[in-house]
Amino acid sequence: MRKLAFLLSILLLLCMLAGCAADTPKDTALPDNTNEKASKATGIFQGLADNNSYELKLAENTYKVFQITEDVRDEFEKLNLAKGDKVDVTYQVSPSSILQTVGIALANEASEATVTGKYIGLSDNNFFEVLLDDENKDDYKVFMITDDIRPVFEKLELQKDEPVRIQYKSNSVGQLEVMNIEKTGKAKNENAKSSEKPSVEPSEKASVKPSEQPSVKPSGKPS
Repeated sequence: MRKLAFLLSILLLLCMLAGCAADTPKDTALPDNTNEKASKATGIFQGLADNNSYELKLAENTYKVFQITEDVRDEFEKLNLAKGDKVDVTYQVSPSSILQTVGIALANEASEATVTGKYIGLSDNNFFEVLLDDENKDDYKVFMITDDIRPVFEKLELQKDEPVRIQYKSNSVGQLEVMNIEKTGKAKNENAKSSEKPSVEPSEKASVKPSEQPSVKPSGKPS
């Protein structure tokens, strides 16, 4: 009986240990590279190396290939990157020295900017063109009319060559989205009225006194 009780105690202990093992957190099953510290890099997208990796041009003209992990694939595909796009990448280095992407986004080079120039006209219903103020060259830019700014834009009723000030930001595909727009002055009217001639008051007629006839004494008759 004692032996049976002892065996039952052993079996009970083993069952308890098995239960504890089953409740062990899943963190222990994570890849061995999870302890690697994440790094960040900014580069120019060059294109896909294959279906699971892409190439970036980093600083000092160095090129690196980064792996697209399953966790970040959806995020990567939504960006719809084109060659030349500037991106910020967060990555980890695996034990086999593979650069595994854990985060990727378009680099936010210009959060907001303000420019002045002359309104040229609409490109279509959603874009308009402006000649920026630049004495050195003719710099034309096309700006996007967002739904938020459309009422403000239409209220201005802009005419060609009207000076404007524009606050904008670049969106994820490089379009210049207008955040605010205002007139900065009146456009020069090419058909302006000719300048008025200065009013000249008519000169007063000089008062001329009639010349006095010389008084001639009648000559006396000879006696």
